[in-house]
Amino acid sequence: MTTAPRFGSRTVRILGLCVLAMLVTLVEVGCRGDQSVSPEPRPLRDKEWRTVVTDWYDDGDFEQTHRCRAVREARRHLPSRSPDTQALHEDFQALEAGAC
Repeated sequence: MTTAPRFGSRTVRILGLCVLAMLVTLVEVGCRGDQSVSPEPRPLRDKEWRTVVTDWYDDGDFEQTHRCRAVREARRHLPSRSPDTQALHEDFQALEAGAC
């Protein structure tokens, strides 16, 4: 006949503290989420969104990579939609889909 191991109250307390520490660590890691996203993104300067517009106006294509926030802000400054600007809006929409 085998007997179950007996744990003293000190052992149980230490095991409980270890489990608690592991849970706290897991919660902290889960709350942080993706570390590639900075908690406070750097502010967007006018020059940055203007560069997006200039990049397209050079030849109707984007050669540079642009930050999502810059692309979105550049789209806000585009002229209103018309048959003449349809390609412009479609290109910026595609760029935003890829950047964001």
